[in-house]
Amino acid sequence: MEMTKWFDTNYHYLVPDTTFNGGVDWFFDEIDEALALNHSVKPVPIGPITYLWLSKSHILGFDRLSLLPKLVIRYMRILDKLKECGINNWTNRHYVLTSMTNGSSRFTLPTTCLVR
Repeated sequence: MEMTKWFDTNYHYLVPDTTFNGGVDWFFDEIDEALALNHSVKPVPIGPITYLWLSKSHILGFDRLSLLPKLVIRYMRILDKLKECGINNWTNRHYVLTSMTNGSSRFTLPTTCLVR
């Protein structure tokens, strides 16, 4: 995977792609390990719009944000699984919404789709 800067910081991240290959088993493996060691766990996943905004498509001109409905369903599954693990204390971050300065990029965040 490609690595790039996190917005205008010195932090770097692995760039996700829009194929959604692979899963999040590693995420839950780490949570299980922390819980087994009696650590307090508070996941802080980035939000689905941030994920799509930072991702890379292999199709020139592809609108990554068109994948939002599909990705929200996957996020809901992740939140359900967190609940099954007994984790009700998590924070969802939408960094892209506070960092976008390009006036040509306008969309509305469907906030109610992540609330249960």
